[in-house]
Amino acid sequence: MIRSLQWMPNTTSGWVDLQSDVMHRRAAGDRESKKRKPPLRIPARLLGHMRRWLTTDMKSETRVAHIIHLSGRPVDEQRRSWDVARITAGLGAEVTPHILRHTCATWMMQAGIDQWDAAGFLGMSPDMLWKVYGHHHPDFQRNLADKIGRR
Repeated sequence: MIRSLQWMPNTTSGWVDLQSDVMHRRAAGDRESKKRKPPLRIPARLLGHMRRWLTTDMKSETRVAHIIHLSGRPVDEQRRSWDVARITAGLGAEVTPHILRHTCATWMMQAGIDQWDAAGFLGMSPDMLWKVYGHHHPDFQRNLADKIGRR
């Protein structure tokens, strides 16, 4: 869960490694489950912000462990903040964080991103990604379509 993400390796939640630009979505020592949580390369546009946030958090009187916090304490619920962000972005009430994951997968396929890279980023198997979103990929059935009607 993104709200429990911390700055340092720990046994209760995921953490970020800003030296290697990787977000670890599983706690140290956690085993893989059906709900996959593979490591994720942090996008370049987010890295600068995260480094600035870390510096600010480490300078505070009480060193802040959680990336998402309110006055140094972890945030337990995000309903109000999600609603504010959704409304500010002009999105309807039907839009949920999970829908944004579907949107991300669709856009990755439409952009022709490698199936393995996209699946790793999204935390799903390449087979599941292709089964659900493959029809959005520019290469979807390309070889077949090119050969139909030719000798």
